[in-house]
Amino acid sequence: LVDWFDSSHFPEAKFLSSAIQKNADGTYKAFGTLTIRDKSAPVQFDFALSDPAKPPVVTQFNFTLKRADFGLGEKSDPKAEWVSADIPVAVSLTASPK
Repeated sequence: LVDWFDSSHFPEAKFLSSAIQKNADGTYKAFGTLTIRDKSAPVQFDFALSDPAKPPVVTQFNFTLKRADFGLGEKSDPKAEWVSADIPVAVSLTASPK
């Protein structure tokens, strides 16, 4: 699984937001860079927030990443014969004030 996540060398995935815009329906769109292992690629996703006046603030969102962008499985499954080239990602976040 070294050509997948190699978590002993890369224990974290990181998302760095470059912009957030408010959509007409009151939801938001986040733009940024996702880094998995030592590879980075742009991602964007829509999300909604619970009422910020009533902490904690909660959001859930989904997006799809192309695993080849991050070198995942490039040696063991480069043609995506066993694992899809497109990987769905589901995120759930809760933020509370300190």
